[in-house]
Amino acid sequence: LKLESTSLPQPAQGMAGQASPLTTAGVGGAKQELDQALYAVRGSVELLAERDSRLHDLEDKSRSLTDASTAFNQRARNLQWEYRWQQLRFRVFAVALSLWFALVYVFWNRLSIYFAATGAIVAAALFAEGCLLRRWRSSGADPDAESSEMTTPVYTRLPLDSGDVV
Repeated sequence: LKLESTSLPQPAQGMAGQASPLTTAGVGGAKQELDQALYAVRGSVELLAERDSRLHDLEDKSRSLTDASTAFNQRARNLQWEYRWQQLRFRVFAVALSLWFALVYVFWNRLSIYFAATGAIVAAALFAEGCLLRRWRSSGADPDAESSEMTTPVYTRLPLDSGDVV
């Protein structure tokens, strides 16, 4: 067995030991491709940063709209409750007035006592209603609401897919 020594091929040498134009073009072409790739990566990073900024803006707008819709919903519930309270108050007043006129006939002989007693009852009822309404409005609670705690949705960020378009 005879072993021969093998060596790696040497680049083509031109005059005065300089690399040939073929190798210089290969390195220059690789450098140009590398520069293009870096440019593309920088562009992608900039696009991702812009996309991230837009996503933050959308999340902020979404939270703002959620807060506004929650406030609108609360105000609508309060108005609905107040409307129903006015309707109920009118019906109670109509029934009480009818009953009052019917009892005037029954207490015809003692009208002064009847007027004083009904006046005191009406004053106490109006005072109680005013106190209850002030208390309800100051607490901000809706007696008709099923739950006083409002839940707000939680927004999470989803990972970006490689096929996402910016």
